[in-house]
Amino acid sequence: MAVYFLDSSALVKRYITEAGSAWVLRLFDPALNNEVFIAAQLPV
Repeated sequence: MAVYFLDSSALVKRYITEAGSAWVLRLFDPALNNEVFIAAQLPV
């Protein structure tokens, strides 16, 4: 298991095929049991 923090430019690779998409998709493989965190900006 590993921990990853993704910004929006990396997260979009999960949904749009571009350079680096295969690597990002592997992060979400349930068999690897990775933890993936995504930043969210809360409204002020």
